[in-house]
Amino acid sequence: MDIVTAFLNGIILEEVYMKQPEGLDDGSGRVCRLKKAIYGLKQAPRAWYHKLEEALLAGGFKKSECDPSLFLLQEKDEILMLLVYVDDILLFSASTALLDSAEQMLEMQFKCSKMGEVKYYLGMHVERDVEKGVLRLHQRKYCEGLAEKYGLQDGGKPATPLPSGFTVEPCADEEVVGESDRKLFHSMVGSLNYAANHTRPDIAFATSRPKWHWVRRLLDKEVRLEIVKTHQQAADIFTKRLAEADHWKGMKLAGMSVH
Repeated sequence: MDIVTAFLNGIILEEVYMKQPEGLDDGSGRVCRLKKAIYGLKQAPRAWYHKLEEALLAGGFKKSECDPSLFLLQEKDEILMLLVYVDDILLFSASTALLDSAEQMLEMQFKCSKMGEVKYYLGMHVERDVEKGVLRLHQRKYCEGLAEKYGLQDGGKPATPLPSGFTVEPCADEEVVGESDRKLFHSMVGSLNYAANHTRPDIAFATSRPKWHWVRRLLDKEVRLEIVKTHQQAADIFTKRLAEADHWKGMKLAGMSVH
């Protein structure tokens, strides 16, 4: 779900003045006092968040203590999770009634646009297989975009992010890069770290070293993180604490029996 012109909903608490807009200037030399947030105002993102937070809390949501972007709504045994990033909102729940109720509440407060089932969010592809109970997250499109942005589509793909025995050595004074190259390097490493923190933990060690060269083409190989239900993952009986019923299901799946 997308909130249309979200920042215009924010209420600013400070006194803020602006020049009269082009085309509406009456020539008096006066300025306008803002009563609400507008795009381009540094307070606008925070003002919008507080407006949304106020609406959600009034609607029965509770804000997560772990993440200020996560809000929870619970009715009896059903729970709904709402995740917000600026003006993009994701709703998760096994209850259709809770989903409908949350959507209606948001539509009453703000102008919204329904985007359907999530497919792409914050640089991550989201794939669901409802029948198998599998959720897949990957960043193939994001990684391909990095390769294209930095002109790295060509060349072979290494087997590992860093070659064996690789060491980092300081460059000689005459080899020090200029400011523009330094900014480019920081941009590259920052982009890689984003992927490493979300779906590509295999490159985390390499990105902690200043050597983009070795990981740039490996990104083209797709790595997916999957969430698989316990009753389809026999290894869970060895790695997780399970309810007795789930434990026996796992043993059956693994072809084990106890006499």
